[in-house]
This record gives sequence, structure tokens and C-alpha cells, in this order.
Amino acid sequence: MFRTPFAGQGRGSPAPAGSFLLPCWSSWSCWPSCCCRACCAGGGSTSYRTVVTASIVQAEADRPANMGKVARVIGNRLAHHMPLQMDSTINYALGRSTLRTSHADTRTKSPYNTYRYQGLPPTPIDNPGAEALKAAGAPPAGDWRYFVTVKPGDTRFTGDYQEHLRNVREFNERQRSTGSGGKSGGGRA
Repeated sequence: MFRTPFAGQGRGSPAPAGSFLLPCWSSWSCWPSCCCRACCAGGGSTSYRTVVTASIVQAEADRPANMGKVARVIGNRLAHHMPLQMDSTINYALGRSTLRTSHADTRTKSPYNTYRYQGLPPTPIDNPGAEALKAAGAPPAGDWRYFVTVKPGDTRFTGDYQEHLRNVREFNERQRSTGSGGKSGGGRA
């Protein structure tokens, strides 16, 4: 049976978005190099770190145009020794997909909890597509360290923490007013 870090977690195979499973993917250790040969434009080499970053970009970006900025946020936070604080990694750890991230969720004991543990999670959390891989491999320049999608099509990126808190408050107010319920963890990247 084909086993990956995703096996038994309902995550499917680690084939990138819009791709197919290659015969060489009989072990997880082979996956990053196969992924790069099969999916990256130009057939260049992609590091495991880039694949893990791309998986977060794939899960977090609300549209392809934001993928580069999300990748830059991840890079900037890592460079400044900040926790990533990505809700998608908590969702992965808890086996769910939701906008509702509670303070209790942020205390989950899992290596995928990027609120609790600094750095990238140990493995990809999503199946990154070619656009996410490209964004993670060459993000645009920018000082962004925070982002929140206030509503579909309105993702706000900033390097200023106070501005980010205002954006998170607006997100939380919108969730309450639309009946979506949940409240962001407050430090969402």
C-alpha cells in the first residue's frame, strides 16, 4: 500500500494540484524531487522547504494573485524568527477546514501548530499546485508579515502589527454579522 505522511489522515495522495501520482512516489523521501520534475515550470530544482511553504501558500491564499504575497509573509516571518501562526496548519493538525480558529485551537499539541511551534511544519499540509510552487520559490519583494482575508477577494497584507489587528477585528466583526460565527485566533498571519 502506498504510504505517505498523509496516509490515514484523509488527505489524499501528495500529488500537486492538477497533477497525477507518479510511479516513483513509492516513498515520501522521493516526493520533493519527483514533484519538481513533474510540476515545476522549466524543470528546475525545488527544495523540500519550498514544497512545504508552497503547501501552506496553496491552503492560505484566497486567489492565485495573492500566492506570492502569502509566500513572502512566510519568508519574512521565518527570517524574523516569528511563529507563522497559520490557521491552515492548525486545521491540518485537527483534520478540518474552517475559518473558526479559537485560542484553545492555538494551544493544540501538534508539530503542525505554527502558533505553538516556530518554523515550518514537518511535512506539506496541502497539495501545492504549480502557481503555489512558483510563488514559494520566488516570492515578490515586500515587508509584509501579516495578512487576513477580511472577505472573499479582500485579503489585506501589512508589515504593521497594529494595522493587522484592525484588519483582524474587521474580519471578526464581519464573521459575527454574517452569522459565520467563528473568531480568528487574533494573531493570524
